[in-house]
Amino acid sequence: MRRVILSIVTIIGITTMIAMGSRYSPSRTEGTKSIPDEVTQPASARSAQPASGTADQIPRTTQPGKPYMAGYALGECLAAEGCQVFEATIQTIGDPRKQEGETADRSPVFRDVLMTVDQNLAGPGNVPGQRVRVESVMRPKLTKTASGPWNVWENVQLAVGAKVFVALWGQKAQRATWEGKPEKVAVVTSDVESFSPLREIMQRQQEFQAHPESLLEISRRGDLNDQYWLGYLMGYVNKKVVVQDVDTAAKIFSSLLSNESVPEFVRDDIPARLLVDSYRLSDKARDAATKSLVVAAAADNAHLSEIAIDVLIQLSNDKHFNLQPFLTPEVRPRVLANYQSLLARRGGSRGEHRSFETQIGISAPN
Repeated sequence: MRRVILSIVTIIGITTMIAMGSRYSPSRTEGTKSIPDEVTQPASARSAQPASGTADQIPRTTQPGKPYMAGYALGECLAAEGCQVFEATIQTIGDPRKQEGETADRSPVFRDVLMTVDQNLAGPGNVPGQRVRVESVMRPKLTKTASGPWNVWENVQLAVGAKVFVALWGQKAQRATWEGKPEKVAVVTSDVESFSPLREIMQRQQEFQAHPESLLEISRRGDLNDQYWLGYLMGYVNKKVVVQDVDTAAKIFSSLLSNESVPEFVRDDIPARLLVDSYRLSDKARDAATKSLVVAAAADNAHLSEIAIDVLIQLSNDKHFNLQPFLTPEVRPRVLANYQSLLARRGGSRGEHRSFETQIGISAPN
C-alpha cells in the first residue's frame, strides 16, 4: 500500500487548489494592444475545477461552485491587512487588448473598467462617488491552464450601468500572482442575488474580527448550505483565526466536519487542516477535533471516511491523541468496516498501522 502520508499530501494539495481556484485576479499588464471584437469572447464558459481525487482516493461527489470560491477569496482578503470592499456601478468599459507577445487565441483579453463607488463596506480609501479603475480579464480561447486571472471575472456582466460587489486585495496581502505581478481583485460579482449574503458577512465582520469564537455559531447552523458563507468561513478561519486563536479555529473546523448540512467538498477538506495544527491544540480543542474525525471515519460517505481515516492513522502515532473515548459501540464497528474497505481497495493488509489498529480494536496479526 502506498504510504498514507502521500494521501495527506494529496488532501493538502486539493485544499490549496480549492483556495486558489478563485484567487487569480487581474493585474495590470503592460504593453497591451487592441484586438478585434471576434476575439473578445471566451471559447467556453467553463469554470476552473479543483482536482477531485487520485488513484489512491475515491473521487468526491460534489464540487465547489463560484459562490464558494468567491466567499473563500473574500474571507482571505478580509483576513489580510488593507482589504477594500465596496459596491459600485460600472461607468465605462475600455477596448479589448491582448497580452504583448501572445497570439490573439492564446492571450487573455484585458479591458479597463471604470466604476463609481456606491457604498463602502470595508477598508480605507473608498467613499460614495469615488471612481475606481480595475482591469478585467477574460479567458483565452486556447489555454492549458484552468486557473488564471480570468477566473474571478467569469460570469460577471460587463455592461455600463451594471451593479457589482468588489473586494480588492491590500497592498501587503499575500496572494496569487500572474506573470510575476500580484493580483488586485479578490472578488467581483454582478449577481445581485449574491449581494445579500455578502452584505451579511460584511455586517458581521467586525464582530468576527473582535470575537472569532462568534464564528462557531455560524458553523453550527443546521441549514448551513449557503456557499458564500461556507467559503468565507473556510477562507477567513484558515488565514486569520488559525493564527489568532488556533483552538477556536480547530473547534470551528470540527463543527463544520460534524455538520451534515455542510457539503461534502467542504467537509472532506477539513481533516488535513486539523492534522496540520494538531500539535498546537489544547486538550479541549484536541478532543473536539478527534471526536469529529472519528465520526467522519465512521461515515457512510466513503470519500470522507477514507480521508478521515488517513488523518487518524497519522494522529494515532501521537500519544496525546486518544481515540478510545469516541469509539462508542455504535461508531467503532463502522470505523472498522470502513478501514477494512480502505485496506481492500488499496491492496493493504492488517498490521501496517499498528497504533491506529490497536486503538480501534484490531489485534496484531499472528
